[in-house]
Amino acid sequence: MSSEGGSEKIPKPIVAKSVEKPKPALAFDLEGTLVDLERFHQMAFEHVAAQLGLQFGQGEFHAFVGAGDEAIAKEIARLGDLSNFKLDPKAIRTAKTEVYRDMLHAHPIVPREGAGEYLERAKIIGGNLVLASLTPDKDAERILTGSHLKPFFTFILTESDVQKKKPDPEVYQKAAKLRGVVNPNMLVHEDSPVGVASGKAAGSPVAAFPVHENLKFEPKPDAIYMGWKNLAPEEVIDEIFKSRTP
Repeated sequence: MSSEGGSEKIPKPIVAKSVEKPKPALAFDLEGTLVDLERFHQMAFEHVAAQLGLQFGQGEFHAFVGAGDEAIAKEIARLGDLSNFKLDPKAIRTAKTEVYRDMLHAHPIVPREGAGEYLERAKIIGGNLVLASLTPDKDAERILTGSHLKPFFTFILTESDVQKKKPDPEVYQKAAKLRGVVNPNMLVHEDSPVGVASGKAAGSPVAAFPVHENLKFEPKPDAIYMGWKNLAPEEVIDEIFKSRTP
């Protein structure tokens, strides 16, 4: 409506400002995910089995990928039972750990290809990164320093920081608390079915980086990548969070 002696005032259109989605916090597992040490684990178990007069080579080891040391030690003990001598799975694990630690200090430790570049970019866009591994403290220190990955992490959680092992969600719940976020806003990077289950149980989205193809995940991760090379964290974040609204 026009006012007397004046012209009609036309309101200016309201232009909505684009709001950039906040980047999620980022948490990472260590062994397998960032550094592939499977060869050392396999050789250590093979050595212990051979000392006991048993065959436990690469083929037998690969049947237990993702199952963990306890399951493998029990299998070696079972093989002993078939040969009519009793073995203690706990003693097998202890012997294996000693051999494995010797290998950690005797051989160079190299990250998976592209992992360092991914972490470098992740630190820029994601702020303080969290390592959430259940690797024993001394082993984690050796792996992190040997692979030169330690400087990327502001927070480091290892075996002594939790009461319960994966697939329990405790380690990723603590990781989110350290970052001051809720778990749905923390992206977890894992490699194994047990690790993926831990992240999902905590309520976090999970990107899986398995060393082996055709691993069966239950629950399933939000995305699977077979390596880090030429992969940017922005791609992973966009893939997993693309359906979320700001």
